[in-house]
Amino acid sequence: MTKSNGWINVIYNSYSEISLDLGTYNNDDWINKQKNRVKNFDKERDITIKRNKLLIDTVNSIEKRKISILDYGGGFGLSYLPLIESTDKNIEYHIIEVPKVSNAASEFYSNNQSISFSHCFQEACKKEYDIGYIRTSLQYANDWKLVLKSISSFMPEKIVLSDASIGNIKTFLTFQSWGSQKIPYWFINEDELIKTITSLGYLLEKNSISRDIRYDDSWKTQRKYPKEYRIDSIKNLIFSRV
Repeated sequence: MTKSNGWINVIYNSYSEISLDLGTYNNDDWINKQKNRVKNFDKERDITIKRNKLLIDTVNSIEKRKISILDYGGGFGLSYLPLIESTDKNIEYHIIEVPKVSNAASEFYSNNQSISFSHCFQEACKKEYDIGYIRTSLQYANDWKLVLKSISSFMPEKIVLSDASIGNIKTFLTFQSWGSQKIPYWFINEDELIKTITSLGYLLEKNSISRDIRYDDSWKTQRKYPKEYRIDSIKNLIFSRV
């Protein structure tokens, strides 16, 4: 199975500096990997519940019985599945994904009315959502600030970022290696990210370490960047609308 081989030691400031021949998850290999994980969800139920604990706890803390979630980059619903296993709330879940993934996932879940997909924010099912959620996917956005602005336009009470690659670093663009592909990937200055979201009418409610990556082999290529570009952990953040 194709998997990530870490990060390539190059540093850019914007997409305008890199080649137009870019890698992407908008392909059949990624779709088949996602389908396989959903079909074998029972084998990774416990670990996916743990990985999505931030979303699960946020949903369960809200008093409403019916909760709508807008998930940017949620693939084939690998945050949706552990959520519905871990709550008695009535969940409406919408995922924004790249076109091929969105189309394939829509077909895959065609008999499930509680989850839906689109390839852009303009085609989201609702005008407002209770929670805006991003787990690891903000780093792949061409314009990550625009993604956050778009999510805020749906007026969620909470914006939840899980496993964000942020820190006391200079914001920079690099490549993540996935099989033979090089996929653009942002590492973001933490203060810049927080200021971006608070400027949209939100207050930072929680900022915690999700995982210390300093001695994690899967992150060892990130440790090869110059010191001012290295992160020590991935972070969880929750913002509440003012």
